[in-house]
Amino acid sequence: WGNMLDTLKGDWTSSQQHHYGIAGGVASTLIYYNKSMFDKAGIKTVPTDFTAFLAACAQLKKAGFVPIVWNGGFPNMLGNGPFSSGFANAVAARHPQWKAQLADGRLNLDTPEVEEIFARIKRIPDLGYVQKDYLHTSYDEGIRLFNEGKAAMTFQGTWASGLLMNGHGFKTGIMLPPWNDAGQSTVPVIGSETGFGVSETSNKAASLKFLEFIYDEGFVIQQNKRQNIPPLKKTSGVMISDPQVVAYVKNISAAPVTAGLYYAFLPANTIELLHPLLQDVLFGTRTPRQAAKALDDSIKTEARNRNR
Repeated sequence: WGNMLDTLKGDWTSSQQHHYGIAGGVASTLIYYNKSMFDKAGIKTVPTDFTAFLAACAQLKKAGFVPIVWNGGFPNMLGNGPFSSGFANAVAARHPQWKAQLADGRLNLDTPEVEEIFARIKRIPDLGYVQKDYLHTSYDEGIRLFNEGKAAMTFQGTWASGLLMNGHGFKTGIMLPPWNDAGQSTVPVIGSETGFGVSETSNKAASLKFLEFIYDEGFVIQQNKRQNIPPLKKTSGVMISDPQVVAYVKNISAAPVTAGLYYAFLPANTIELLHPLLQDVLFGTRTPRQAAKALDDSIKTEARNRNR
């Protein structure tokens, strides 16, 4: 715990100030893109707002490419990607005290801005900018589609950089997800990656011994496979990280406004609601307006239950 980056400790501290886990890394979601496809489509600069992003998708589609992978079969990635970026730019950017307001149920999410978060997640496939059968695309399948050059972009996390940045017959670039409106600054998503904790079981001693190893002399084993951003202040051994991703995280860490990934700020029951809610919106069984209301209702219910 003492060696974990101080900026991550809040995500692993309970309201009673108990330390209950260790982060797997510094996490951010970004858009990985195929530089060759962008060049062939005539895209000279990466988009910096959502309108420009849709225009880039249109150019890519016109050039014969699938613009972006959409993980409809793995809603967790929709939560990490377009939902978290949507929340950052539509909510966190407008409400400086959003974390406290969300925790006590004072943050109103039944709004046109939150409706638009869900609407954008549906609009991109509705415009034909995603792969066929996207509603069944899993996490691993999404990575494979990008790596095999079957899509120009994928909305993924820093934790996948080892799989996405290391050459697949093309050069990979990265961009800050432009989920902001034109004329507004982009709010990046950055926080703690899913990590590890040990519960009170008969295997507690062995589990703690394993964690002590994997976060000390054994840390290099997982780091050099995944090539994410280490959560530790000091590490031993030769660590491999992609320089583009390291520079990206350093840059967004200095942003005046940031937001975390959805799993770090939503209550557990709301997370369980959000996953099928995202798929309902994609299937068309719920409207973005209904999804925003359901999200708002869940947040307020959780706040009431917590404060009883």
